[in-house]
Amino acid sequence: MSRYFSIFFLLLSLGLQAQIIDYKNPIGWEENEKQAIPTFTFPLLDHEKLLAEDKIEAQNKEIPMRFAIAFPVAIDLIIEGLSYYDKYGNSHKLIKLNVPGSYGVGIIFSRFSIPEKGEVYIYNQNKSMLLGAITSKNNNPYKVLSTTPIQGSVIYIEYIEPANTSFNTELTIGTVTHVYRDYLNHNKSFGESGSCNINVACDAGAGWENQVRSVAMIVTNNGTRWCTGTLINNTQNNGIPYFLTANHCIDTPFDNPATWSFIFNYKSPVCTPSENGLLSNSVFGAELIANNSENDFALLALNTTPPENFNVYYSGWTRDIENIDNATGIHHPLGDVMKISRDFDPPALSGYLGASGDGYWRVIDWDEGTTESGSSGSALFSNNNKIIGQLRGGQATCGNNSSDYYGALYQSWDGISNETRLKDWLDPTNLDVLSLDGYDPLIDGIEENELLNSIKLYPVPASESINLNFSKTIMVDDIRFYDVQGRLVKLFHFGKKLIGNVSLPITDLNSGFYHLSIQSIDVNLNFKLVVE
Repeated sequence: MSRYFSIFFLLLSLGLQAQIIDYKNPIGWEENEKQAIPTFTFPLLDHEKLLAEDKIEAQNKEIPMRFAIAFPVAIDLIIEGLSYYDKYGNSHKLIKLNVPGSYGVGIIFSRFSIPEKGEVYIYNQNKSMLLGAITSKNNNPYKVLSTTPIQGSVIYIEYIEPANTSFNTELTIGTVTHVYRDYLNHNKSFGESGSCNINVACDAGAGWENQVRSVAMIVTNNGTRWCTGTLINNTQNNGIPYFLTANHCIDTPFDNPATWSFIFNYKSPVCTPSENGLLSNSVFGAELIANNSENDFALLALNTTPPENFNVYYSGWTRDIENIDNATGIHHPLGDVMKISRDFDPPALSGYLGASGDGYWRVIDWDEGTTESGSSGSALFSNNNKIIGQLRGGQATCGNNSSDYYGALYQSWDGISNETRLKDWLDPTNLDVLSLDGYDPLIDGIEENELLNSIKLYPVPASESINLNFSKTIMVDDIRFYDVQGRLVKLFHFGKKLIGNVSLPITDLNSGFYHLSIQSIDVNLNFKLVVE
């Protein structure tokens, strides 16, 4: 059988790295399909009815754009899969999902924990699209994992476990999604958003290349809806993956950012005609650390720092409400490739939808482009390329002169607690600055990366202690541990130069993700740490 692969795949992974996947074929890939594979069949959906519902919803930008329907399930691959052994003694578990009429099938593992050298593969019936191998690198304290939809209506999930493994493997599928919008078809005339929308590759995007690198399309609500958000810098300039979006993107019953995916650099490579982009720059899972419904902001901490090859940027911000001469939005309308909108007039402070108050920036009338459902949560940038708010809603569309409203960052800055405001996270050093420039890991982080490479941290995951081996002498004042909410949970004071091995006890830390920060007057080095 000839093999061919679509480049349209992505792994939404949770861990210390993004895109943790070994691209290869499963053992037995060339064999004929085995008989009696347990098959799980799902109801047929009325696409026209769903699209008609979406057309009504799309009039309200406060409703994230829907592209799929989720089916809650509880399919234990270990118990319910077809079991067999290959000639090498490896154990195989195999099931089939039949989702009639779907353009693609997405999966969320509600329990995911596999041993070293264990491998999970997901592929469609004609084997034109393969996701795998998904390995133990994706194990995480939350024991959840999500994947992008695989094109087609019949999908196979295969697990291969090496011989003589004594491990409590957990592989339970908790959600199966039926994709009813044909966005997976590379041959279609791409772009469902309004015709006035402008690709970021066009002239309007000139001067905004860095901000484009900070924007991501979000797949929310059990893999069924789209929003937009933006990586945002903090005063430590240390690349902590804080991500700003709208509170209404998260304000859905039973939704959980731990199951969200964040897709960077999804854009047309040319201005016109619009072409589909690649979805491979993705990370999976986030923690909600602060939000406020009054002006509709949500600040997340991504569970995965986007890796160097994603070439992301952490946009700067300003609380200054003076000298805002014009406004720019960068977003994913209707889940389309990234677009840019421009208003050459100053935005005005306003209440939402013209009500009294000053908690929102009102873009009175877009001069270029517009926003739509799916643009929710996207940043509004000032004329100096800094974030001043995030999109809640409005009536602007192609062909009208109506307004859009963005929750104002200066109003989100303060609140009654660190869980309802931005300042604790974006200004952890209490510099009390009005504005902050962006952070570029590929430029600003060069010297930092050299120092990071001189320090080896092990074991990962850790349990009783964590070791740091310094291959070169570094002055260290403190080594601090922060939880995913940015709270200081452990501190070791040194006040001297360190070289060689340093062991730190961590038995008092709960299981989960942490930031380990090595600090002195000269350095601020940060590591991701998993405690089990």
